Amino acid sequence: MELIRTPRPAAIRGAAEWLLDDLDRWANLATSSVLQSIPSYRDHEDELARSVRFTMRTFLDYAISGVPPSEIDLARLRDVGRRRAEGRVPLADVLHAFRVSARSILAGLAQAPESLAADGVLWLAEALFAYIDVVSTQVTNRYAETQADLLRAQEVRRRDFLSDILHGHRSGADALGEAASLGIELLGEARVLVVGTPNPATNDLADDAEAQVEDLIAPTPVLAVRVGGDLVVLPLVTGRPGRRLGPARRRPGG
Repeated sequence: MELIRTPRPAAIRGAAEWLLDDLDRWANLATSSVLQSIPSYRDHEDELARSVRFTMRTFLDYAISGVPPSEIDLARLRDVGRRRAEGRVPLADVLHAFRVSARSILAGLAQAPESLAADGVLWLAEALFAYIDVVSTQVTNRYAETQADLLRAQEVRRRDFLSDILHGHRSGADALGEAASLGIELLGEARVLVVGTPNPATNDLADDAEAQVEDLIAPTPVLAVRVGGDLVVLPLVTGRPGRRLGPARRRPGG
């Protein structure tokens, strides 16, 4: 993977080595800046510090050697997207943190004992922005993949939980607590829809019955599970507990 085509000036190596010799200082400054400016990172300080240090070191190694990051390095950087999605750090904050790290490298360069010529400053800035762009794209893709996986897993947990409730396997305070963690409101009055066929013994619901119901009730999100030959649908109403959805009634499905 080639970051930029511009030839690397010889003076870059010395400047990058000077920054690398004091890497902990620049990484700590970047970490502090992220924690001060991005509140969502304050519960992830230790892991953030390791990530910032690796991000900076990978770039400085490239500046010193001229060899772009390896696929192994990119995979490790990309995995930041997974960890941030699992930690519920907003993607915008993740990308902001990478920009903070880049600015810290440039700030460190300004303190170097020997100033770079214009072509050196231009190469370093261009290479740094290209590096952050590549890493941000990799992280964004991994973040989106992980978020989709988390949403699918939560949907499975919601369906299993609703099935347990309907079958009488879950009740009490523990059930209320788990419902709240899954975004299901059980306090107050609730209404469900039951979709079935006139003769369950001879007719089955269509394979896309859930999708049809979701389209019908949209934009209200719903949770649906099959119980026997019926489809039981719980609209996930947002707002105050106990909001009425109207009388429950059995609807034929096709």
